[in-house]
Amino acid sequence: MTNWPLRMFKMWISRRKKTVFSAFLLGGIIYMIVQVTYYQQAYSPLRVLPNAESEARRLLKFITMYHYQCNSSISGGNGTSWKMCTDADVGINLDSNVPKIAYSVGPQWEYGFEQVLAKNLSFQTYIFVHYSIPPALRTMNASHVYKTVIVPNDPADFGRNSFETQTLNNVIEKLNHQHIDLLKLESLLDLSNTHELLFYLIKDGLLSNVKQLHVVFDIDKIDEDSLYKWYRTLYLLFHEAGFRLYHTSASDTLCLQVTMMESCRYYMSWVQNPGPKTFILYPPAIDGSYELEVKRMLEFLEEQNPVCNNNIDVPVSKSNTFSLCGDILFQKRVVDSDCNILVFRDKPSVMSTIDIKGGKCSIQTFALVSKGGTVKVFSNQDTTPTDEDFVTIVERHIKPKSINIIYISSVAWEVITPLLDSGSLQDIDQLTVNVEVLDSRPEENPLLIRQRYSELKRIQSSGFKFYEIKPFVNGALLFKHHAQEDCCFRLGFIKS
Repeated sequence: MTNWPLRMFKMWISRRKKTVFSAFLLGGIIYMIVQVTYYQQAYSPLRVLPNAESEARRLLKFITMYHYQCNSSISGGNGTSWKMCTDADVGINLDSNVPKIAYSVGPQWEYGFEQVLAKNLSFQTYIFVHYSIPPALRTMNASHVYKTVIVPNDPADFGRNSFETQTLNNVIEKLNHQHIDLLKLESLLDLSNTHELLFYLIKDGLLSNVKQLHVVFDIDKIDEDSLYKWYRTLYLLFHEAGFRLYHTSASDTLCLQVTMMESCRYYMSWVQNPGPKTFILYPPAIDGSYELEVKRMLEFLEEQNPVCNNNIDVPVSKSNTFSLCGDILFQKRVVDSDCNILVFRDKPSVMSTIDIKGGKCSIQTFALVSKGGTVKVFSNQDTTPTDEDFVTIVERHIKPKSINIIYISSVAWEVITPLLDSGSLQDIDQLTVNVEVLDSRPEENPLLIRQRYSELKRIQSSGFKFYEIKPFVNGALLFKHHAQEDCCFRLGFIKS
């Protein structure tokens, strides 16, 4: 009995240890579940991030990395906040005699941009304000000013088209405008609704008739819910509405550095998608880190469903072949059309032919050698490069009424961009390339991965689909710090 207190104390200690151990074990399990869930969702572009700081970094990355490079622009207002793109075939054509229409929603503080549009650039400008109309707007020529409260076209708001409030859907219908050259969204009566206004414009398809878009958003505090909604809306603006960011400025230069701050105002300018002849840099993969850019690239390739019912091996050397998708041959009847194959590799060889199901395909090979950032083309077995560049060689040898097939086995990334820029891809039926998908250099370059991802998306938008995605090992493309199967792929595209 004398040891009874000691035994009770030891039992209590033992139970406490078990409780603490159980708590640690449960906490560890919960942590592992959270980490696994986080990893699985880490590359979902629209997932909610864990805190406001992460949301701010992601959004700032999105709005400061331009998708399109506008080479010709006109400043409005204070000279930096608003940039109107005037690039040929993409921006506003100021020399056109067709009447130009601009909408400005909630202009604040100064009306220089509206004055430039109406007075200097011959726009019919429609201005919507939720405050008393100032004298500066009443006397502006070629402008129509309306005092009304513009609200989002939220189906849950049954009073959205009432006496005092209007949606842009209703306004456009009443004014009977089939096309708007420039839409500027600066402020609403309730500033927190600006992203919702844009969100419903996207969902309702109204932006399909808008050529250029200018948007302002204000941050009065770092709120993760608001930041996420802005990111989601701008993500949809790119991927669903087809708009491309070409300019961003802010009320303070510090607002564009490192992370977002309170009391910042951002001005963004967008153009409609200019088409596949123009390079578009896709937005960053979430925060734009190297790991996330790699993950997006590899998942993009994994998601494809390459299909070809009739693969034909075409020899390009004694030890090397590439796969020709016979589907395009049978669709166009190779016996009735010329089949023209251009092979670009590290070594040239003489022209030859190959029998294809009763017809013949001519094969001509060239060598591509990159020196000092310039790609030299060697014809046949010549030791001196030709005077023509890659695109010129392609344009001279493709035949508009033939089945044209191109296979590039070396320095493919250095010639894909000029090939797409030239528009020559429209005359090609099959494109096969051996490429280093990731980055084999010691330093990790996320921008390089994003550029390559953008070019693959650009090939798809040119009307091509994958028929072959095949990892391969190439001694010249050894990958040092990633699994070798993630390094190099043979990618085959056929016109869809």
